[in-house]
Amino acid sequence: LDPSIPLVLFNLRLDVLRGDLGLPLFPGRDLHHRFLSRFKPAFYMKNRSFATSLRKPPFLVNYSGLLYRAYPSPYQSILNVG
Repeated sequence: LDPSIPLVLFNLRLDVLRGDLGLPLFPGRDLHHRFLSRFKPAFYMKNRSFATSLRKPPFLVNYSGLLYRAYPSPYQSILNVG
C-alpha cells in the first residue's frame, strides 16, 4: 500500500472488536493498539449511558448521550435531554 493514498474503512466496532482485524489469529492488545493508532477517524459517533449520584433524592440520576466527531471538527459531547 502507498502511504500517501488515504484508505477509507467502514467498521462501526473496530475500536472494540480485536478479532476483526483480518488476521489469522486473535491479536494481542499491543498489536491492536499499534494498528488502530495509524487511523484517524473521519466520522465518529458512540452512544453512552451514564449515572451520577446525588446527596438528595433521587440519589441516582441516569442520563445518556454520545461522543461525536466529523473530521476535521473537534470531538463533541452531546447530552440526551429528551
